[in-house]
Amino acid sequence: TAQWAADASVPAASYGIDASEHVRAKRLYRAGGEQQLLVTAGHTLMPLTLKIPGDHMARAALAAIATAWLFEFPIPEAITGVEALTRIPGRMQRLPQSIDTPVHIDAADTPDRLAVALHALRQHQFGPTTVVHDLGARLEPQWRSRLGEVLQRNECRIVLSGSEMAPEAVQSMAMDVLGGVQSPGRVEVIPDREAAIAWAMERTSSGNVLLTGRGAEAWVNRDGEMRTDEGVVATWLDCRQQAPAIPQLNIFPPHGPNSIFSH
Repeated sequence: TAQWAADASVPAASYGIDASEHVRAKRLYRAGGEQQLLVTAGHTLMPLTLKIPGDHMARAALAAIATAWLFEFPIPEAITGVEALTRIPGRMQRLPQSIDTPVHIDAADTPDRLAVALHALRQHQFGPTTVVHDLGARLEPQWRSRLGEVLQRNECRIVLSGSEMAPEAVQSMAMDVLGGVQSPGRVEVIPDREAAIAWAMERTSSGNVLLTGRGAEAWVNRDGEMRTDEGVVATWLDCRQQAPAIPQLNIFPPHGPNSIFSH
């Protein structure tokens, strides 16, 4: 793209991490889902704290700052605006919850996009990842074994589901994905996506959970209801947080004799 802009003699602003002519960033740290960069734009040098993990998200933030720089918008205001962004629905979106296991949602529906999302979580040291991936009818046959290779390389616990597919179709597609997995014992095939998400949440006590393939897009469950990954997790948390019913126990003797008491 930079070469095309130079050949066409059109105004262009470049951006990148550790390498750029106009807007450049140097990474300071990343931990706990946050990352801090030191941004240089023109004569301005300013730190940027991004509340979304991933190098691809950092580059997207730099693209926004480069756009501001190109249109002579004040860089400090642009950086402040980017820092105010706490979530992008369906894009490395961390769900708020009262449990220790972090849950992220990402729309990654191809092997390469899934690899980028897993790389982001690994860089932020979230620990082992349980991936609940929605196969979807859009996954081309030539990419299915490649998807298995990506999951195998990242040593994930894998749950394959199909939100809007017949169970037989999910099973058939899952067999193609397993062709790229050397340890199929770590793979669960649960066609019902609601059940697959609940299974992962209940069995992940350490590390993190990544829900991929749908992002913020709604889908129809087995009962014909519109659902989202975020909504399924919220429902699961509500059910878990409900206090169990406490039986009314009478620990003191009755004030008067009961019906079978005889004087």
